[in-house]
Amino acid sequence: MRPFRSLTARLTVQFALLFAAAMVGASVTLSTVIAGAASRQAERELQSSAAVFEQLWQLKAAEIQERATLSIRNPVLRKGVANDDQLAIRAALQALSRRLGVESVLLVTADGKVVSSEGSLGRSDGANFLKPLQRGTRSGISVLSGRLRELVAVPIPGAMPARWIVTASDPVTSDIRGLERLSAVPLHATLLVRSNGRWSAAGRAMGLTAEAAQLAEAHARSGAFGLTLDGKPSRALAKSLPGFFGDGRAILLLAYPKASAVADAKTLQLILGLVTLVGLLLVGLATWRAAQRITQPLARLDDAAGRLAAGEHVQVRVRGEDELARLAGSFNAMVGKIAEREQRITQLAFNDTLTGLPNRTMFQQQLEHQFRSLEGGDRLFALHCLDLDQFKVVNDTLGHPAGDALLIEAAHRVRQAARGHFVARLGGDEFVVLQTVGDDRDAIDRLARDILGEITRPLSLEGNEIRPSTSIGIAIAPQDGRDGGTLLRSADLALYRAKEGGRGSYAFFEESLNERAQQRRQLETDLRLALERSELELFYQPLFDLEHNRICSFEALLRWRHPTRGLVLPAEFVHVAEDTGLIVPIGAWVIREASAEAISWPDHVRVAVNVSAVQFHRGPLNETIVHALAESGLPPARFEVEITESIFLDGGDTTLRLLHQLRSLGVRIALDDFGTGYSSLSYLQSFPFDKLKIDRSFIQNLLTRNGASAIVHAITELANALGIETTAEGVEETAQLMELRAHGCSSVQGYLFSEPMTASDVRKLFARGRGKLQNVA
Repeated sequence: MRPFRSLTARLTVQFALLFAAAMVGASVTLSTVIAGAASRQAERELQSSAAVFEQLWQLKAAEIQERATLSIRNPVLRKGVANDDQLAIRAALQALSRRLGVESVLLVTADGKVVSSEGSLGRSDGANFLKPLQRGTRSGISVLSGRLRELVAVPIPGAMPARWIVTASDPVTSDIRGLERLSAVPLHATLLVRSNGRWSAAGRAMGLTAEAAQLAEAHARSGAFGLTLDGKPSRALAKSLPGFFGDGRAILLLAYPKASAVADAKTLQLILGLVTLVGLLLVGLATWRAAQRITQPLARLDDAAGRLAAGEHVQVRVRGEDELARLAGSFNAMVGKIAEREQRITQLAFNDTLTGLPNRTMFQQQLEHQFRSLEGGDRLFALHCLDLDQFKVVNDTLGHPAGDALLIEAAHRVRQAARGHFVARLGGDEFVVLQTVGDDRDAIDRLARDILGEITRPLSLEGNEIRPSTSIGIAIAPQDGRDGGTLLRSADLALYRAKEGGRGSYAFFEESLNERAQQRRQLETDLRLALERSELELFYQPLFDLEHNRICSFEALLRWRHPTRGLVLPAEFVHVAEDTGLIVPIGAWVIREASAEAISWPDHVRVAVNVSAVQFHRGPLNETIVHALAESGLPPARFEVEITESIFLDGGDTTLRLLHQLRSLGVRIALDDFGTGYSSLSYLQSFPFDKLKIDRSFIQNLLTRNGASAIVHAITELANALGIETTAEGVEETAQLMELRAHGCSSVQGYLFSEPMTASDVRKLFARGRGKLQNVA
């Protein structure tokens, strides 16, 4: 066996390499940290030294200025200056130079003349003094007569014209050397001065080049930087010092050789190298022995894993209580759990997690199996497709936990009613039942009725007793579909028909349902284009106030002028608009159009607009009304919203909140078709309506049935007691009008007075002044 194919050898080499890498990494890291710390310490020393030099320089300048101020009161100097006696002035300046301990002292006059204690100056040197002195410069470093000098100026008090005493001292011996002695590190200090484009250096020049001087100038306002001096890398700091005249610039350059900072790191690296070698030997030996103890149990686990992959049920025995023994125990537990997980995965793949029923995937497989069983035989099977009625209401009002509980109970009840048949949940509140049918075709109806009866048993949810119901669509194979997709679509169409029939019922698929579905899809397509093509139009039917005998409002009625079907009434397309959500943009258009038209009517005439439940719950109805009233200028009191009690079925609290917001704006609220719902009276307690519209079914029977007359009388009495107006719909006979007057009805609406009319006809009506009731008893 080759060495590196052995796990023992590989572990030994790998651990040795890891140890070596760790030690090398530690060495590099430690060296880097030490070098970095040394560099930072050097930077701090450089900054501290620069600050010390600046402070010493300022103190020295201040001391010279103070001493010079006292010394220039010498009467010999004053007399010489007053008499312009050059010999006397020079003698006084020489004496002053000795007293101040500086190399030379100069007298500068206002006309640019300079007298020096050392002798005459060059013409250019003398001309350079006047401007900086007049600007107020009192100290600085510059090149004077080819030598680096620290200049300190003191004006002679009372001298007219102005004169200044300027001292010139050598900054190298007194300042630079002192700074190097004060530093705690081997510091090299150089003073750089640029004059007439050339650099001069004082102190340790350190092999300074022009490039190094330019680099120091570039970093004079920043932090430390790297610099090579005398061929050695150093850490340097450049600090600007004030110049005195001309284009001169003074820079203090401090440098600290890096070799001195990292000397300790080299010793440490040598020690780490020795430790690494010894450690490698020890790690290699220990790893070799430990690897042998590991590889033997692992070999047994490897063999067991191969047998497990081949499908065997295998167990591994390893002695001890260490990690390998626990690994063997985990392997044995894994073998047992693999079988459990495979069973669980199969269950999750084909079963619904909430109800435990087969899911859509399992249903598809079962459906294909049923179709295969039909081949070559006369057997039939029926697909029952059902969903729960008003499930969304339960989910929204009682919460999702209640909705889940309802689904679980519904699944249980369907399974109970359809015992012996395949039951599945496709998702949401949709369930299916596959029923094998023999010679007894009536068994399909019986099963559907059993499911309906089982589902409708009362159920308690969250302390509320409800009576659930379902609708069922039934398709029979193969006559209603020769494949799963077609059969399921047929059952869905039958389910839609059952819901149209009033919910809580079942319906079989008929071929005409396909035609209706196609017609519905075409109607939906045309309706989407109706707004864009301006095919929608509003008609207006008047409501007459019986007390004032005049028109009090108009109800806006939607019409669709279809390019091929002609005038289409709302009953043919509103349900499609509600199912698709198109009712939201269409309803918004109706509100804007009615508001814009009503603004031209007399001030006492209102406009009423019907609003569906979909507009309340899917669209920003309140914002739409506010914007329409703002754009048209119609007062809110002249706008009336007509609703039916179906609005409350899809969320009572939300609906009431929206209605109160509209009322707070001043918009009137009318309850349409009052008296046809079982809970209308409860709504009157929840919300103070402005008007009740009595359903036309009571008006049609008003003269023929005593019960209808009593109901109308009760409604008007109730409304009057609550301060609510009443409007009777569908008034077509004079006798009905007289009866309604007798009952105290507020207003009436119907063909007895007028059919719905166009907007232009309404404008003509008011233009002719025909807003009164005429020839009506």
